[in-house]
Amino acid sequence: MKTKLIGIVILLIVLKILLVLFIPVPLGFSDSLTHIEGAKTFFANPSFSSAINTQKYTIFPMLISPLLFLKNMNLVYFFILMLNAIISSLIIFPAYKLAKEFLKERESILVAMVIAVLPAIFISSFYVMSEALFSLVLMITMYVLFKAFTEKKRKWDILAGIFIGIVILIKTQGIILLFIVFFLLLYILMKKQWIIIKNKILLGVSGFFILLPFLIAKAQKNGFTLTGILGYTNEIKNVTHGTNILAKILWLFFYTDYVILVSAIICSFIFILALTKYKQKSEKEKVFLQLTFWLIIGTILIAANNGSYFSNIEDTRIIGRYVEISLGLLVLSSIIFINDWQNKWDIKKTILLLFITITAPFILTKSLFPLNNAGLAHIGVIQIIFQYFNIPIVSLVILISIATFLVLRIKNLKQKRFLYFLFLYFLLISTLSTGMIIYDANKNWASLEEVELGQWINANLEKDATFLIDINDMPEIDYRDKPSKVFETKDRPITVIAYWIYGDYSITNISEAEEYNYIISTQDLKYEILKKGETIKIYKVNTL
Repeated sequence: MKTKLIGIVILLIVLKILLVLFIPVPLGFSDSLTHIEGAKTFFANPSFSSAINTQKYTIFPMLISPLLFLKNMNLVYFFILMLNAIISSLIIFPAYKLAKEFLKERESILVAMVIAVLPAIFISSFYVMSEALFSLVLMITMYVLFKAFTEKKRKWDILAGIFIGIVILIKTQGIILLFIVFFLLLYILMKKQWIIIKNKILLGVSGFFILLPFLIAKAQKNGFTLTGILGYTNEIKNVTHGTNILAKILWLFFYTDYVILVSAIICSFIFILALTKYKQKSEKEKVFLQLTFWLIIGTILIAANNGSYFSNIEDTRIIGRYVEISLGLLVLSSIIFINDWQNKWDIKKTILLLFITITAPFILTKSLFPLNNAGLAHIGVIQIIFQYFNIPIVSLVILISIATFLVLRIKNLKQKRFLYFLFLYFLLISTLSTGMIIYDANKNWASLEEVELGQWINANLEKDATFLIDINDMPEIDYRDKPSKVFETKDRPITVIAYWIYGDYSITNISEAEEYNYIISTQDLKYEILKKGETIKIYKVNTL
């Protein structure tokens, strides 16, 4: 069976690398550019202090930094996507190991395959971002945490602490694991499992030592405050003050609805049924239910906090990838507890149907496409079709409500058939999302003058040249005063060119031009024009 798993992983890697060939430009602006800038910083000075210069990300920029030896930025991006294709496919192994704790060999392999084709995981191969690495290490951590809270061996606690530290260093969102561990500790305290409790000291110590060098470096650079150490200044301020409470509450409902819809409805309902029968479960099943429950709750809270940055909920996008990281465990739980499914209609089904009908209209006013909402890409396509034919949104709400009703009316749910259904369902959505990504890359990005000029810089100018990007070409909007304007700025600013700048660049005033080799600006300047796009010009200032 191990040979079969390896074969599936190799097949996935080859498939994803082939798909990468159809993506001519890096996507995910500006998160992907942030990762690249972090990699450049670490490549130039491989140390803890440089590793934390990119405030939000640490591990992934360090991981991809050696690829900058290639110098050609097109090659750098291609190999980063290859690396992500490998990383995202490896999630099959920890998914299989966790499933094997409850299921037979064949079913465990099928579950691992389903998790591997979950849209958010599958498309993470196509972005220069840490999502693929985060998903893989998070799944490993979930498995190790499960073992740490169900077995007495100390190695699991040490490993759990190490992986928790790594997850947090990949993305600060990994702090959710501390939230999960806290509630699991409360559970074993109530059970008076003293040996397991004592071992948790090892978990805390190992995690602390993984994080310590980076925390010290960040604190020295940014200040010894929570925001200085973690880096997410705006997000932390938002969650720690009492404003926008109504927006936070509304987003809690909306993201809960998102989780239900992205799980094909049925997975979430089986999980809810399993929770209602919690007392009847074995100790291992209780721990797994708690892992899954607190992961879902934690991701929803983080996403709701992000959504409530503005008091007006219309001013914020829905970012489903924040909650889709819990989908793997949610899918696995639906397979483990499939016998909890009930054929008869009851109050729980009625409440779920009403909840989706009430909350879905808001979600349907948002764009449901990759990168942020890959799991609902099929609904996004239906949105476009309805808009094209001027069909009112209420029709789509009715359609989703009918689909929910039909799903909840399913009888005699069988594990094997359900697994095949989930695999085909998520594979179809992942295929659709991938098609959208390829279309977007070629239709909306590849022909941009920013991209064409960036490619020209990569092919013709010195790799260690310095660039000034004219600050006057940047959008001037104070989002705090005018939140409704946040998405009215042009989607592809002049800084897209920076993807292909290997050396240093700064976004500053033209008055500082003499300190740089080249200027990128839409203005008419006194310097020699080397290359001109539709509106943007590349000026030569100083030779190297």
